[in-house]
Amino acid sequence: MLRVFSQKGRRERAIRFAVVAAFLHLSSVAFGIQKQTPLSVVREKAGLAFHTRARQPESFLSRESQILLSDISDAGSRGDWLKVQKLFGTYAGSEEQIFSAVMHIAVNCSQFKQGAAVYAKACNLNISKTSPTFSAALKIHARLNRQETVKQIWTEALQTCPLNEVLAGARLDAAAIEGDVETAAEVLDLLNHTSGVRTDVAHVTSAIRACWEAEGRSHHAAKFLFQHLLDLGLQPNIVAYTCLIGAYATAPLPQVLAAYDQLKSSDVAIDSPFTEVYFVTVLQKPKPEDWRGEKMIEKLKARPLDRLAAARVALHDFNAARLELSALSLSIQRALLKLEQ
Repeated sequence: MLRVFSQKGRRERAIRFAVVAAFLHLSSVAFGIQKQTPLSVVREKAGLAFHTRARQPESFLSRESQILLSDISDAGSRGDWLKVQKLFGTYAGSEEQIFSAVMHIAVNCSQFKQGAAVYAKACNLNISKTSPTFSAALKIHARLNRQETVKQIWTEALQTCPLNEVLAGARLDAAAIEGDVETAAEVLDLLNHTSGVRTDVAHVTSAIRACWEAEGRSHHAAKFLFQHLLDLGLQPNIVAYTCLIGAYATAPLPQVLAAYDQLKSSDVAIDSPFTEVYFVTVLQKPKPEDWRGEKMIEKLKARPLDRLAAARVALHDFNAARLELSALSLSIQRALLKLEQ
């Protein structure tokens, strides 16, 4: 551990520039490899979605507002967005806790346009914003693909309140959605140089996910980030491995296999989302291509033999572990069996 931390300073100073240089230098060719669309599902199944709430500063709430906040929170915990809207519609105040709670529930209920409207109202009322407010706003506008607004919110957040793990996580999550590797590297660099703030697995995983979402050959940056995670003494989980394999869509097969071997030698349990991402990467399935039915067999026939062999080895591993395969993974399994006949 001492060796890790003795090198940490040098690696921290270099992380932003090394990642960005690796990405920008090698991003000229885009292959359009398919990504795992519901990335939030990948994270949630492993129980690693960022917490959307942060500790709020102590401030006075009237008895009436306390009851309203409790009712809103209860409705939000049930996923009852209509009830939350109805409750918030009766509110004529300007307390930040109420607005932040509604915005976070909007994120959890995928009501991003409505969440943006709540944030706009908070801005119009000139309500003092806190880390929870900015965190929710970053997630909301990233989901709406409003990149310039995300940048403006982030700038205001850094000028308004101290950086913490949740706020940094929200900005990294936004960068991941946008495939913005440069910003992800900048945020990690800021985290590493902010006293009292800890970089965790989810932070680095979001940066790797940004590589996955980015166009071009971003596997070099993803590999660097994964090594950075290890150098920090953090233990990668299945979400980190899934995002790494997703970002390896354009990587040479030996690099993909090395990551898979590293996963198998660890104590991390493989799950269903990983299996699909692994097959897509190993078999280099382009997103626009239709691989249903007989088309699947034709596409697999065109794949190099070493990639087909790697897919078969993985299929054997997954079946031996009694993993539940996704619909695409099951289709690949059937096609591979037919090719052997």
